[in-house]
Amino acid sequence: MRLKQYIRYHVIFLLFAAAFAFYGFISVIVLKNQAYHCLMHDVLHLYCPLCGGTRAFLSCLHFDLVGALWYNPAVMLAALVFIVLDIRALVLLLRGSDRTLFPHWLLPAAVCYFAVFTALRNALAFFGVDPVGDVATFWQDKLTVAGTWLATLLLFAVAVLLCGALFLPQKRFRQISAFFASVLAVLLLSFLYTALLLLLLVPVLACFFLWHRYKKSLFSLTAIKYGETTIPLRMAFKDKAGCEERVPISLTLYLIETKGRKILVDAGCDTMPGYDVKHHISPATALRRYGVSPLEITDLVLTHAHNDHAGAAHYFKKATVHIARGELERAIKKGYLTDALNVSPFDTEREIAGVTVKVWGGHSEASSIVTFLHNGREYVIAGDECYQRECLTEKRPTGSSFNKEKSLAFVETFSSDAYTVLMSHDPAILPGQNGHLKII
Repeated sequence: MRLKQYIRYHVIFLLFAAAFAFYGFISVIVLKNQAYHCLMHDVLHLYCPLCGGTRAFLSCLHFDLVGALWYNPAVMLAALVFIVLDIRALVLLLRGSDRTLFPHWLLPAAVCYFAVFTALRNALAFFGVDPVGDVATFWQDKLTVAGTWLATLLLFAVAVLLCGALFLPQKRFRQISAFFASVLAVLLLSFLYTALLLLLLVPVLACFFLWHRYKKSLFSLTAIKYGETTIPLRMAFKDKAGCEERVPISLTLYLIETKGRKILVDAGCDTMPGYDVKHHISPATALRRYGVSPLEITDLVLTHAHNDHAGAAHYFKKATVHIARGELERAIKKGYLTDALNVSPFDTEREIAGVTVKVWGGHSEASSIVTFLHNGREYVIAGDECYQRECLTEKRPTGSSFNKEKSLAFVETFSSDAYTVLMSHDPAILPGQNGHLKII
């Protein structure tokens, strides 16, 4: 029976806590730009026992205990007392003690306590002492000195009569008073328990927020392969002119994720007429398999206006498309870029969230490379400035060149160990299969 009594008490408390939480949501969130709604406050221009309690509760959430006591000291002190009594009841229950779980004087004392507090705080407001600052101005304009004293005496008279009524022999009256006191006690407990719950949630939410910010600050680079084919050696190397022997190449995109941006280097293509493409899938499908939707791409860098680099640009409708102005006309003429895309051409160089796109002009008229620093090392995404690793290790410029001097300058510049060069057609990336390869 004692356990049922204890459980019943807390079930009632939880119901009132839910009601108070709903009230708090309405008053603090929905009606945040309006005055708090209270019958005594709005109609009688008097403080009820709970006036200022919501602001005291919010002060607690900001660890401003002085502010909480300033707005409503009675609520804060009573909540502390009730918590202590609740713990005492639990200890008695667990020990199997026969002592009363909750003192019989609890409810009458609570009513007296709040009655006196309500009378005192309103009386002080009549005299201009109003920490909350809601009603003093109203009464100072309405009451004379005599009226102030009369109103004060009336308030204390009501408080004294209410306290005395709790000790009168009329059973029914005391039961009613006890009921309302218990309702008040539950409301007060709900303040503290809701605050404790939020104090537990705040660190969790803070950790989630910090982790989200931390993830946004991370830098990652991923190669995403969507097929492979072959090209003749005369295209791969300048010194193999006329050689039709074929070597493998991959069809690869590079995804850079940094500072909340998703930067895709080249769009890939849906088809490659004239080439025998193996296990080809759409670039959009390859991205989705990695876990990124084409519509999540914030920036699309087109290194040049060839089909295998710009042909699938139409998938990236929400991205800003960065392309050198010297490649723009060809991209539009070939139908790679349409009015449905947000195209942003540049002349020689552009920076995107710490990533630099610059025109090199070896492979085509205004072909670009992408560079960035990570942990003190410079990375270069070459586009088609070179096809094979041997172009760099042996300083052999590509045979597919618009400007042979610049193609030679590329391999001479970036063959140094100071650079990590990534190629759009590197056959060493996931040979024989599609997928993604995490580079950083």
